[in-house]
This record gives sequence, C-alpha cells and structure tokens, in this order.
Amino acid sequence: MAVSCDSFNEEKNRQIGRHQSGKGNLKCLQNIRDWCRKYHVAFKINTVVNVYNVGEDMNENIRELAPVRWKVSNKYGQKPIT
Repeated sequence: MAVSCDSFNEEKNRQIGRHQSGKGNLKCLQNIRDWCRKYHVAFKINTVVNVYNVGEDMNENIRELAPVRWKVSNKYGQKPIT
C-alpha cells in the first residue's frame, strides 16, 4: 500500500493542501503501518518535494515508520530523487 506524505509538519501540510483538521499525520501513518504489518501488506511512502517542504528533514519519522520503500520525487515530475 502506497501512501502520500509530503510533510510531518502540520503548517506545511496546510500550505501544500494536505492538512486534515484534527488528524495527526504521523499517528495516521503509524496506524496504516501497523495495519499493513498485521495483514502482511507492503507499506510504502511517496513524498513530493515542493517549495514548502524542500528544507524539511523527514528522515527520523521515516525511519520510525520503516516503510519497505520511500519514493521521493520533485514537484516537476522528474525522476525520483531516491
């Protein structure tokens, strides 16, 4: 299962247009990860780097979530960064 996560920062998610009031992004991703583990489903995260999140270091949270793949690409549709 691939999920999008462009930031772990609530304000940045608001600017990007991915903010959902009252829902913690990290907690939602932890729940999805746990569900995937329980049912043996590959857990993947896709991140699009843009003007709002370009300087954000997401490594600590990504390590904690431990997806089988973290696909990082830029806003302009060029080849993935990783």
